Amino acid sequence: VIWAGVVLSWLAGVACVDRSVRLSVLAPNSTNPTQNRGQNLQQIRPVVEYAVQAINSSGLLPGHSLHLEFRDTNCSSTYGPIHAFNLHNVTDVFIGPICEYVIAPVARYAAVWKVPVVTASGFADHFIHRDEYATLTRVSGNYRLIAKCMVATLQHFNWFDSALMYFDYGLKSSLGHSDCYFALGSVFQQLTSMNSHRSRSQSFNETTGPVRFKEILLELTEKSRIVVVCADQRTVRDILLVAESLNMIDSGEYVFFNIELDTRKLSLTPWYIEGDKDNERAKKAYTALLTVTSRTPDTPDYRNFSDEVKRKAGKELFGPGPISTFVSAFYDAVLLYATALNETLAAGGHQSNGTLIVQKMWNRSIDGITGAVNIDFNGDRIADYSLMDMDPDTFEFRIVAHYIGIKDKLEFLNNTKIHWAGGRTSAPPNRPECGFDGSLCQTISPFLVLTLVLSSFLVVLAIASAFMYRHYKLEAEIASMTWRVMPNEIGHVAQSKFRGSMHSLVRRGSQLAQKKKRVILRILGLVNFSWFSAPKTCDDPSPCESLPLADSVIGRGTQTVFSEDGVSLFDNGRGQMFVSTAVYKGVQVAVRPIDKSRIDLSRPMLLELKRMKDLHHDHVVKFYGACVDPPNCCLLTEYCPKGSLQDILENEQIKLDWMFRYSLMHDLVKGMLFLHQSELKSHGSLKSSNCVVDSRFVLKIADFGLRSLRESSGSLEDCESYAYWKRLLWTAPELLRMEHPPPDGTQKGDVFSFAIIVHEIVTRQGPWANQVDPVTLNPLTPKGKSSWNLSTSS
Repeated sequence: VIWAGVVLSWLAGVACVDRSVRLSVLAPNSTNPTQNRGQNLQQIRPVVEYAVQAINSSGLLPGHSLHLEFRDTNCSSTYGPIHAFNLHNVTDVFIGPICEYVIAPVARYAAVWKVPVVTASGFADHFIHRDEYATLTRVSGNYRLIAKCMVATLQHFNWFDSALMYFDYGLKSSLGHSDCYFALGSVFQQLTSMNSHRSRSQSFNETTGPVRFKEILLELTEKSRIVVVCADQRTVRDILLVAESLNMIDSGEYVFFNIELDTRKLSLTPWYIEGDKDNERAKKAYTALLTVTSRTPDTPDYRNFSDEVKRKAGKELFGPGPISTFVSAFYDAVLLYATALNETLAAGGHQSNGTLIVQKMWNRSIDGITGAVNIDFNGDRIADYSLMDMDPDTFEFRIVAHYIGIKDKLEFLNNTKIHWAGGRTSAPPNRPECGFDGSLCQTISPFLVLTLVLSSFLVVLAIASAFMYRHYKLEAEIASMTWRVMPNEIGHVAQSKFRGSMHSLVRRGSQLAQKKKRVILRILGLVNFSWFSAPKTCDDPSPCESLPLADSVIGRGTQTVFSEDGVSLFDNGRGQMFVSTAVYKGVQVAVRPIDKSRIDLSRPMLLELKRMKDLHHDHVVKFYGACVDPPNCCLLTEYCPKGSLQDILENEQIKLDWMFRYSLMHDLVKGMLFLHQSELKSHGSLKSSNCVVDSRFVLKIADFGLRSLRESSGSLEDCESYAYWKRLLWTAPELLRMEHPPPDGTQKGDVFSFAIIVHEIVTRQGPWANQVDPVTLNPLTPKGKSSWNLSTSS
């Protein structure tokens, strides 16, 4: 019985003892005004102690009591995480840290330890990533909300061009980036993400003076009249004094914004410095400034809270005025955690279940000492901000509007308005009436106007003259007919020059397989080059076809006659043909008669003849001209004595090594590239028989252009011949299928013909290696009909 009584008494005693909930406050003991907005352990401690006392005495956590531990992080990314490592096994929540570079590692580790981190700092956008900072809750908002506040303000006044200038540490500093860097970085990102807004930015450091401020302002205001500044209070004053010296205040065209991140330094008369000679200039300069800062509650509860904390901690610690919301927000941090812990315990949870407690803190609202604490689904407070303007009567700054974060809206107070600099009664426009550089309002003298008009007229006249000159020059060149050759300009080759060397080969058919049956005849004096004045000797009405040269030298049907060098140069599809030669201006040329009864020299024909005359390339047969005087119609082109590529490939006595074959292909490629890039655009009848080789064994392309002159008037009569369809072995299939193919072919068709020629060079077995019967191309023959039906069905 005695032992039972002892046990019951012990259990009753244990039940009466409150469970301890440990809160570890991490903050620097000293103040760094550029890193932590004046937040330090000395100011935070009385606020947090006041919150813990109020919660413990309120009965919010029955059976539990809050206990505090404080650690000095020294704003160090090294020492701060060490304290967190030493405390994470014995603490239930971290209040703080404050400095961005301490929050980052501590919040990462706390996510692994599943320990809540509640801070009134950590404004950088990077902390929004909850996959990395899973237990972090921010109760003072973030820089993204400041950016939204700025965007809402600029949109309200229809300002779309802005400039940002902010303080940041120098390159030699080991402190990293400043709070202003992160704050305006978020503003810049928010503005530039909107297509309607354009923004520029420029930073400065602690060594920057008035000279550099002047350069920055002049650079930024080249394309903007709205300047957003983030720096300490004294630096903002220096910048505005420079702006006043540049007449940016009196003009009324400029508006400056000050992003105030430290409300404890917020002064109602920031322009005034006791004993400073520039106070009056500064007072005028501040009429162009609007201040954006965290909204400070103006309620009796907040004033009583502020007075009570100051009474306990000492007024000298906080200075005059209400306590900064960046410090009093730590009261809300403790209250938010305690509320979430109470709900967790009521649901049967445990104080060590940090994950559940964090879930209870997010996506909710509570009434805090700084007003409504609205926490979004990501653990960030949706804070409010205030817009302040200087009253022209009292020269003190007062609130004129609030940005309501949960509404994303700028709301102006009743009976308040903004007073604009330069005596303006309304907000300045986004872009001045005279433009950013004033060029739109510059008066232009009549002399300058006259000069511009005359200059413009002269330029237009010069351009028109140039076009007219080119036009008339082209017409003159066409009219001059430099390509035209008179009959008396063509001379014959002396008999003694080639007597005994000129041969003709008479044979039936055009099959080279009958080489061994050739009969070589000497026909010295057969060709008479005085034929240009010869009269008609036949009944054919065509004057050009009545020429002895056309009948004697150019093989017809199955007869073939060699030129003086005994090489073939052209193939018109009726079998192998050999061209005669003549002398034109001392140069031996190839002569090709024109099988036309009449040549119509229309403008398109004259233009094409001119273009042919202007073509010059190492791998294209040169066109010397044309004789169009009946009955002596002919074309004069460059003479290539080595014959055609087809002759060389079919001559088994000529040994072609691969280097020579590559050279032939290379010459063909360069010639075709030139033709495709010229005004002719394509060849249209490319095959190995019209690729000729000169005395230097350089391949040149022939038989291009002037298609209407080259085509025989009787070509339609040969459509059923074997030779006609053999000529089409180099033609692309898509052209064969056309009822009316382009007269000059296509570039793609030339590529197909080029491929056939390359195959000939490689195999030396003729087109398609002699495996394709030309008769199959004729749809009128049984074989051709079968082949075309098969092609159509496939």
